[in-house]
Amino acid sequence: MPKFGQMVEESTILSWQKKVGDKIATGDIMFEIETDKANMEVESFLDGTLLKILVAEGQTVAVQTPVAFIGNPGDTIPEVKIELLTPGEKRAQADAPARAAVPVPLVAEPSHIPVATPVATPTVTTQAAPIPGRVLISPRAARLARTKVIDPTSIKGSGPRGRIVEKDVIAYLDKHGYAGLHVTPAALKQAAQ
Repeated sequence: MPKFGQMVEESTILSWQKKVGDKIATGDIMFEIETDKANMEVESFLDGTLLKILVAEGQTVAVQTPVAFIGNPGDTIPEVKIELLTPGEKRAQADAPARAAVPVPLVAEPSHIPVATPVATPTVTTQAAPIPGRVLISPRAARLARTKVIDPTSIKGSGPRGRIVEKDVIAYLDKHGYAGLHVTPAALKQAAQ
């Protein structure tokens, strides 16, 4: 798991763009992550075959944790224990008691493809096209949209590659007079459902 910025301690894998058995080239988008600040796509810096995925979609791990192996078919698969975190949990301090490592089940790994080299510190791309049908939205903007129970798909994003950021949601709420509405908590709950 790459470390983006000095304050980032952990990241969650939102989606894998490659699956076990896929050929990987340097620069290919491997997966998308979410930090407490933003969502980012992570590129491979290696060529080879994606042999094993260690961290599944929706799982959170500390930065610098191996998340997958890239190698050549026939390579030996090392045994790796991954420490899963709950989103928002900070990495343990050096003087804190160590948490027990949790073995992670393999994610769709064909038995005929073994594993080799760990994926280490990939780079981020800012040029890749968005995935069709997906809304690019920052975590803060998504949280605000959920709180106000609005559908963000109709909001035009002003962030990188058209990503919806918090100020876009605020502008949308202002434009539609949301502050002047008197919505009861029960109505918000029913709208969210």
